[in-house]
Amino acid sequence: MNTVTDAQLFSKFTGNVVYVVNSENNNKDEVKKGKELIEATGAKLLGVVLNRMPKDKSASYYAYYGTDES
Repeated sequence: MNTVTDAQLFSKFTGNVVYVVNSENNNKDEVKKGKELIEATGAKLLGVVLNRMPKDKSASYYAYYGTDES
């Protein structure tokens, strides 16, 4: 199920949207339609977050960012 109503409403105030997609309940066509609905508001789509990825289908990744105080 693809619901972007909240994003459409709030984008009028913020001008920016981060699209969060549930990996278990959406297919490619639904995600594309949601993207089109968001863009139709004139908001800038900052990015997409793929949420609820099954652990067995994702790879383990760890990164560290910082400065060395030497």
